[in-house]
Amino acid sequence: MHTDTYPTQTPYAGRGQFCDLTDRAVREQECARITGLSRAYRFDLEKLGSFPMRRRLSARSHYWLLSELLAWLDNPNDFQQTNSSVKAD
Repeated sequence: MHTDTYPTQTPYAGRGQFCDLTDRAVREQECARITGLSRAYRFDLEKLGSFPMRRRLSARSHYWLLSELLAWLDNPNDFQQTNSSVKAD
């Protein structure tokens, strides 16, 4: 049986920089499916710094980074918000 391995990073054309293929925007409905938590409970955890911060997409739309959600899922009790995260308004 042949198993392919897929890179988790790919270079930007001609820039020598890499982008993380596992990181992308996750909207509300998908965040609820991934975490299994209600919106209100996630927002409460977010205020305590125990859940990834939302990022503003537009005036009425927010998202989370998949990489931060996966880090939270790996160890929700020891999750600490990174400095790279943008605080929701």
